[in-house]
Amino acid sequence: EDQFTCSICLEIFVEPVSTPCGHSFCKACLQGYWNHSKKLLCPMCKKSYSKKPEMSVNQTRAFTGRLLSH
Repeated sequence: EDQFTCSICLEIFVEPVSTPCGHSFCKACLQGYWNHSKKLLCPMCKKSYSKKPEMSVNQTRAFTGRLLSH
């Protein structure tokens, strides 16, 4: 179940997105993290980005997360 849990809010993913380095977070959590941070870093591995990466919802993780939450 940890693989379906956001490391920012510690809940099952809501609209999961992945960073280019491969870590997944809730879309709103990652956006909030980046909006309140001075640098664009991956919250997990601290990889630095010069500009905000494109984020698209990972539909497989979203579907699996919905199944786990019921």
